Amino acid sequence: MDLWLHHNRHLEVLVSATSGFMLRLASICAVALLAISLGGCTQLALSCAPDCSGAILPRRDLNGIDMTGMLLRDADLRGANLSGANLTGVDLSSAMLMQTNLTDANLTGANLRGAKLQGAVLIGAQLEGANLSGAELQGADLSRINLVHVNLSAANLSQARLIGVNLSGVKLSGVMLPGAILDGANLDGADLSGVNLSGAKLQGASLVKANLSGANLRAVVLYGANATDARMVGAVLVAADCDSTTMTGADMRGVNADMAYFTGANLRHVRLSHATLTFISFQGADLTDADLSGTKLVAAEGKRPGNLSGSILVNVNFSGSDLSGAILKGVDLSGADLSQATLSTTTLVTDESGEHEKTFAVDLNGVVWDEQTHWPTGFKPES
Repeated sequence: MDLWLHHNRHLEVLVSATSGFMLRLASICAVALLAISLGGCTQLALSCAPDCSGAILPRRDLNGIDMTGMLLRDADLRGANLSGANLTGVDLSSAMLMQTNLTDANLTGANLRGAKLQGAVLIGAQLEGANLSGAELQGADLSRINLVHVNLSAANLSQARLIGVNLSGVKLSGVMLPGAILDGANLDGADLSGVNLSGAKLQGASLVKANLSGANLRAVVLYGANATDARMVGAVLVAADCDSTTMTGADMRGVNADMAYFTGANLRHVRLSHATLTFISFQGADLTDADLSGTKLVAAEGKRPGNLSGSILVNVNFSGSDLSGAILKGVDLSGADLSQATLSTTTLVTDESGEHEKTFAVDLNGVVWDEQTHWPTGFKPES
């Protein structure tokens, strides 16, 4: 048996008839790392097992070690190499695991409640039934992991790498996700209500029937994502990139999507009533049968107007909406309802020439409509 000792004060060595040596540590800081040769195979073990709570093992190479069922509460494993380790059922609550390598580690049923995992690498790790509630995972890499049966309540995943993870059906309300990278993630049916996803990247992610009501999606990247039938009532989508997204049938009532981009998006049957869509871009989007009643697409001095040029607006409900200054160049308004909509407004503005009135009128250049199109009372578009 080869023996390495670390901080070996108060160390007692006892002779054992079966294993050769047995270590008894009188101090929690005195932890020995053993390399035991059994049957030609070398296995790593900790002398403090099974209770290594508070053990100090920063930057140790524990590759492939078997710690099944051990107690490592409050242990210091910062920067340690635990790749391929068996940590099944281990209690790592409140442990320090910053920058730790947990690649391909088995953490099935492990307790990581309140653990500090900032910058840790967990690619390929098994986390079935693990408890990560309240864990600090800022900047950690959990890419391509199945997190369906993981407790993530109140976890902080700010700027974490979650590329291709499976979070389908997972309750994530209360989880912090600002700046997280969720490209290609499966979030179908997930509960993200009220979650802070500001600045997060969800390019190509699947959010079918996900609940994002009240979520903070400010400056989020949803390019190419699929949010069919998603619930996003009252969500904040300010400056969001939703180009080429599929949001068919999504419930987006009352959202604030100022300065957001939906260029080329599929928004058929979407519900956007009473939404704030100032300075938005719907260029080339398909809004067939969408409900935009009571929405605000009004332009303002010094700001770009709502741009719907080239979009498909067949049977869209614009009733009661404010479209003042919006660009509708070349759109198809066949069967659209614009009853009681505001198509122009006059407001006081101040510029270099002083204060004066300026009229913002909707741009209907090249618009297509038919006898089923309902215009505001008294409004007659030019043929």
